[in-house]
This record gives sequence, C-alpha cells and structure tokens, in this order.
Amino acid sequence: MLKLGLCGWASASNTGPVDEGQVRRDTLEQVERAIGIVRRRRSLKAIETYEQVKFIVGYVDFLRHRGNRP
Repeated sequence: MLKLGLCGWASASNTGPVDEGQVRRDTLEQVERAIGIVRRRRSLKAIETYEQVKFIVGYVDFLRHRGNRP
C-alpha cells in the first residue's frame, strides 16, 4: 500500500536533520495515514505493537530515501 502510493506519497523534501531516535514530521503523518487506512479496512486492532509501527516508520524512510515514486 505504501509502495504503490495508495495512501499518498511521503514528502521528499528535506526538513532538516533529526536527532537520533526522532521521527520526521512528514514520516509520522504518512505512517498515521497508512495505519488509519489499514484499521478502517481490516480492524481497529490492526497494527497494535511498537515493533509494527517502528517497521512502518523505517519502511516509509526507506521508500523516501530510495526515491520510489512514479
């Protein structure tokens, strides 16, 4: 869903450096949109753990770094 852009594209703009352990605002917004869509389509209990959210955050950053846009 994220790779195909079904919940919008993450901004590629550089919002400046972030400290270790912090998440960029645009990444957080993208993750929140994705989680909201999954919960509406599947279940309110979908994506419950910190590890699941952390994976999605990492994947959004990976896609942004890779430049995976049409």
